[in-house]
Amino acid sequence: MHAPPPLDPQDLLATLRDWAERIADADGKAIDDYLDRRDREPFDGQWTRADAALQSHKRRLDPQRVQRAQAESAQLRQAAFVAVMQAAGHAELAAYLADDAALIYESEVLGLCSDWVRALHRSYLHVAEAPAPGPLESAG
Repeated sequence: MHAPPPLDPQDLLATLRDWAERIADADGKAIDDYLDRRDREPFDGQWTRADAALQSHKRRLDPQRVQRAQAESAQLRQAAFVAVMQAAGHAELAAYLADDAALIYESEVLGLCSDWVRALHRSYLHVAEAPAPGPLESAG
């Protein structure tokens, strides 16, 4: 099995923007329904555990490497927030997707092997295939 290509932050940003446009176009309740489901189990607990694993992983790495990744991640998080706000006009959705961008990016560049984070990332990539917004269904 081949390793996936390196994560391009601009590709991730475009993916999240496209996903946000799609959920915003779905119907008036799609964003609220998505956010409600995201705040419940199993997604909430899985996301929290993935973030805790990332924080633990960072403590075992070279601090300069971690600082570089966090600086890049902060820029990506800000760009993702702005892109999702422009696409969907919803601040809470923008904040969540910006957090997802940071989790996905830092996990990848810092070498954390997380099937759940990979599944979360893949769920955003399958915008055209899913009948409804998919990170909750696909990352579980």
